[in-house]
Order: sequence, then structure tokens, then C-alpha cells
Amino acid sequence: HRVDRRQRQMCIRDSNVDNGQFAQKEDTFRRWCESMQIGKSTAYKLLQVSTMFDKSTPREQKVLEELSPSLLYATAKPSAPAELVQAVKDGDITTHKQYQDTLAEIRKRDAKIQELLEMSEASDRRADEAQAWAKKVQHEAELDRKEREDAHAAALRYKAEADRRAQDQNRCLLYTSDAADD
Repeated sequence: HRVDRRQRQMCIRDSNVDNGQFAQKEDTFRRWCESMQIGKSTAYKLLQVSTMFDKSTPREQKVLEELSPSLLYATAKPSAPAELVQAVKDGDITTHKQYQDTLAEIRKRDAKIQELLEMSEASDRRADEAQAWAKKVQHEAELDRKEREDAHAAALRYKAEADRRAQDQNRCLLYTSDAADD
């Protein structure tokens, strides 16, 4: 069941019939599919395969012509990873099973990369939170230091005032005792 070049060309020629805008065109496309004895999804797959052929070099087209329809359909999907499509076009992947196995590896790798990115983002958030906490603690420590300095300065002022009053009182006592002696 090789994809017939004539069918691909007919799909391209008639692909503008189904642009999804008008019911009449939809009906025309559906009738065309019925006349070709293919389902609408198969027609779309053939269109995707044809697009892939059009975007390939002549050497890549020769490689693609030798592949099974299932591998062609899988490779032509818009969701197919570009590196996997290129491996098929280069002839590195020649069976649908190889394609599926490689796709599973790519998905596993991408999932691991995503997991690592999420872990990195979570680590960055924790680091930012720790830095914010450290700044807050540093600010609070600075406020505590300032409060201690202010309290120490106030204590020194109160002590100086108390010393001054004590001296004044001693002077008064001395003055009073000197006056009493006279």
C-alpha cells in the first residue's frame, strides 16, 4: 500500500475545496472523498503527506517513497517533532516501530527537560524567597541595632543628667554647709 503519487496530486489540487468556511465546499470535499473511496481523515493524512513531500529535497523524496503509509502518516503529522521527521527523511528511521520507539524516547527526554526546568524554577523561587527573608532579617537586625544604640544613647543622657543633678545637689549641700559654718 504505497501512497499513490496520483492520489497525492489530486489531494493537493482539490485541497482548496475544504477550507472549512462554507458548507457547500465541505460537502464538495466530502463527495470527492467518497468518489475516491477514502474517508475525510485519510484525505487529510494524504494532504499532510503531500505537503511533507513538497517540503523535501529530491533525495529525501526518494527515501520517503519507500516508506510504509503508517510511517508516512506519522511523520507528516503537524505534531511530529522536526528532528524525528528529519531522521525519517535522512533514512535513519525506516519502520513505524523505530519511529514510535524514537518518539517515545523524545517524549521521555522532553518530559525530563520539562521536569528539570520546573525544578530549576522552583529552586529559583526558593532562592528568591530566601534572599527576601535574609533581607528582612537583616533589616530587622539593623532596626534592633539602631534601637540598642538609641537606648544606649538615652541611658548615657540619663546618666549624665543624673550625674549633673548629683553634682548640683552636692554643690548645694556644700554651699549650705559653708554658709552654716560662717
